[in-house]
Amino acid sequence: MTKLFSMRGKMAVVTKKSRGRFPMPLAQPGLEGLIVNTWIAHSGSEKITILTEDLTTYCTTLKCVSVSDVEESEKWKKLKGKYDEINSIPVIVKCMGIGPKAYRLKSLNNKLFFLNHYGNPRQKKGDCFSVTVPVWLAIKEGILIDK
Repeated sequence: MTKLFSMRGKMAVVTKKSRGRFPMPLAQPGLEGLIVNTWIAHSGSEKITILTEDLTTYCTTLKCVSVSDVEESEKWKKLKGKYDEINSIPVIVKCMGIGPKAYRLKSLNNKLFFLNHYGNPRQKKGDCFSVTVPVWLAIKEGILIDK
C-alpha cells in the first residue's frame, strides 16, 4: 500500500487497457500524464487517476501503467496547480490538533476532518487559517453538501 500512495506526482504511461470499472473515462494505451490520485478498490486492486496536458483525468489500474521515477517538471507542476484550483475549494478552519502527518481541523460548520501537512506543520494548535480542500473531501466530510 505504501508503494501505491507514493505514486502521486509521478509520470505514467498507460501500457495496456484496464478491465476495471471507474467513475471517470478509462485511460487508453499510449496515454501519458501525471498521477494525481490513488486508491484501493474493495476487490483490492490498486487504482490511479492520471491528469493529461489538457487537464482531463482518466482512470486505470496500477498494473496497466509504466511509472517513471522522474518527478514532475515545472510544466506539470503548473498543470497540477490549475487542476487543484479547479477541483478544490477554500475552507476557513481552526487547528484542533497536530499529528505526525496531518492536522486535525474544524470547519466553520463544526465538521472535523484531517488534512495532510506532509510532516512539515506550519500552523499551531488554536490557529485559524484558510486551506484548499479537494471537493471530493469536502463532500465526504460534510463541509459541502452534494446535490
